[in-house]
Amino acid sequence: LDYVYQDTDDNASDFLIQTAPNPQNSGDIYTGSLLYSENFDSNQAQDWATSYTYGGAWQIDPIPGVTWDASQGQYRLIVPAKDQGSKSIYQGGYDWQDYTFSLDVALNDGVDRNIIFRYQDDQNYYSLGLRGFWHHASNDTPVIYLAKCYQGVCHGDSYWQYFAAYHFSNPQALNNEVAQIKIKAVGGRTQVFYNENLVIDYTETKENYSNSGTIGFLGWSGGYPQVDVGFDNLTVREE
Repeated sequence: LDYVYQDTDDNASDFLIQTAPNPQNSGDIYTGSLLYSENFDSNQAQDWATSYTYGGAWQIDPIPGVTWDASQGQYRLIVPAKDQGSKSIYQGGYDWQDYTFSLDVALNDGVDRNIIFRYQDDQNYYSLGLRGFWHHASNDTPVIYLAKCYQGVCHGDSYWQYFAAYHFSNPQALNNEVAQIKIKAVGGRTQVFYNENLVIDYTETKENYSNSGTIGFLGWSGGYPQVDVGFDNLTVREE
């Protein structure tokens, strides 16, 4: 079944949950123009800007040991210790509006790994969380969830506040795998495909969302010892 969440009261505790993949697959025939493509085969990440955090404000100065590396043909983030994080934002595409963002995500280790889209700044963006199993939240993980910030007001900006989500019954999901992720953002509707299965279908009912912007990635270790995640085969196509 498809589930479309209707946001009626801005209550972050309201959310959609799916517990089984949707049989609809992502076999779209693309007619829109290609806005961006990157497979990192050059072993470089051109036009990506990184920042770092210990859990408070973001900083430009790197945190020792936290690295972004494209030398192995993918854009890989390593966070080696607890309570550290980093994000990387593509510096083109701020005028992209309706698009489909497809990529492969190597979920090697960690709990909190995020894909950012329709990003204008830290006050306006969407985030797709790929949250692995965490023993302190065993009834809520693993989970793919949708969050956003709009004009500095965040809905689901923390994993416990998501407003649309797909839960896995297998605790091993979202780790030690390469996941195919596709995010289709058209107007106020966001569809998320995991390994070609539609797992989130969310429609905004108010104009409180970022309707254009670029893409990015984020990893946060929190109480878990590390994050190891790689991003590859990126394409952004106009819808």
